[in-house]
Formats: sequence, C-alpha cells, structure tokens
Amino acid sequence: MAAGDMVEEAKTKELQVASQEKQQILEFESYLAAASTKQTITEQTSLLLTQLITMDPTGPPRKPPQSILDQLRTLNASHRMGHLLCRSRHPDFLLDIIQRQGASQSMPWLADLVENSEGALSHLPVQCLCEFLLSSSSMLLQPERQNKRQQLLLHLQGVLTDPGQDPQAACEVLEYFLRRLSSTQTTSRQQAIKGLKLVLSSVITEEEPMDVDTGESTAET
Repeated sequence: MAAGDMVEEAKTKELQVASQEKQQILEFESYLAAASTKQTITEQTSLLLTQLITMDPTGPPRKPPQSILDQLRTLNASHRMGHLLCRSRHPDFLLDIIQRQGASQSMPWLADLVENSEGALSHLPVQCLCEFLLSSSSMLLQPERQNKRQQLLLHLQGVLTDPGQDPQAACEVLEYFLRRLSSTQTTSRQQAIKGLKLVLSSVITEEEPMDVDTGESTAET
C-alpha cells in the first residue's frame, strides 16, 4: 500500500524482524535439545522454524508463510472468500483500502473484483462501483466487458431512482461525485462530470449504447 522508499523500508524492517526471530527460535530449540538429545540445531535440522512465530499483536505486520498464502488462494477459489470479506461494512475494509491506495493502485484488483461479482453488485460499496466506473472507462468499452458495464450502470441508476433502495446509498453515490467535483485536479473533476452524466442518464439499452468517455448516446440522430 506504500510506495517508493516506504516500500523498501518496510521490506528491510520485515527482514530484520524475521532474522532476529529465527535466531531466537534456534536458541530456544537448541536449549531444548541440550536437555534431551544434545543435538546441534541448525536451520537445516530445526523442526520449529516452520511452526513458531513471535506472538506480538502490536508489532509490525508480517508476511505469512508461502504455505498459508497458497491455502488462502485455494479457499478463495473454492469458497469465494474475497467476495465474502468484501461484504463487511463494520468496518468497511474494502472502501478503506481503496481510499488509501488511490485509483491507480487499486484498479487492477478492483476491476477483477467488480467483473467477477456475478451480479451481486449490492455487496460492494457504491464508492467502489463509482471508482471503477470512472477509472476504467477504456476497459469497459471492450466488447467482452459491455455486459458488466451495463449491469454496473443500471445498478447505480437503480440506487438513485428505485424507491426500494436505501436512501443512504443514494446519498453516498452523489457525495462521491460531489467530492470529485471539488477536487483541485482538473482530471478528477472531468471524470466526475462524465460519471454524473452516466448515472443520471436514462437507462442504457443495447440498441443505444452510451459512450463512457462523453456520457452521450452514440446512436445516430
């Protein structure tokens, strides 16, 4: 989530913590071996290095072992854990990550998340959907992603117009675009205007597609 020197600093600190922890585990295991087998413990003969970790809840974040990462990938593929976690709203971890990363860093995985939502767009924060709409207009214009664009726009339009929707969600959509309109960056304000044109326009149909870059109908008049 960091950039530049902060990334290198975090990596260096993690290596230092891991190295110190490794020595502590080896010393502990050597102490146990001295009282029993009297075997000399090294990294190659250690049984505890892959099983122990320092219990420090307030310490620096640690990278999980590769085996744990592989297990998480398997669970995510079989049980869609990522999508289930995205439903958390108290606190809303997904929205917090997007706000801290910014569009440029969050878009690669955010695009995959939205495209694989399988119609369950209501499980994602409306700010997440608005960010995806504004930041991925060029991707949404690709033929294979037209259906997802259609679903996304119809969903956001429904949030604003459907009486059965939560009024708070409609406020969050408008607040998102208004915050963009108050940005000091011209590009951000232009994106907000285009986004408002899209979500406030009439329902888009396949016969009359909408140009995401201009917010105008592409049908001939």
